[in-house]
Amino acid sequence: HNAVHLFMNDELRGGLRDVVDFRDLFRHFSGEDGEFERKLLQRARQIGCGRPLYYALTTAQRLAGLEPSADLLAGVRSHAPVPPVAGLMHWLIEQALAPARLGMFQTTLANQLLFIRSHWVRMPPGMLVRHLWHKTFKPKTPPTHDAEMPG
Repeated sequence: HNAVHLFMNDELRGGLRDVVDFRDLFRHFSGEDGEFERKLLQRARQIGCGRPLYYALTTAQRLAGLEPSADLLAGVRSHAPVPPVAGLMHWLIEQALAPARLGMFQTTLANQLLFIRSHWVRMPPGMLVRHLWHKTFKPKTPPTHDAEMPG
């Protein structure tokens, strides 16, 4: 659930805290059940969430000290994107999670690209293009003042 929210939605703006939550949940459940890693991978495959699990594991490993087994890492690698996309996503994730860089061009660009990606993974291409077109070019309506509102 945590991995899906982090990497299928636009929730990376929640920061490193959510990655640490994933790490802590992973450690807790692995400690409770020796079969947890196998079950987690099996469940991710069953519900089509192997890619978010790949991103969650590799991000928590790089940024939060998670130490998954070699077997689990090998299993999630089958859900990894092609190397250029994986490299780009690692860069985008690190830019979005770097609090010292708020407001910098790379962070802004990374957040915008991750926002678009969050829609890409949930919408068919035609719908996504229409949605982004309307969001980009729809005239912005000025905010209404309370005095102008009826009632």
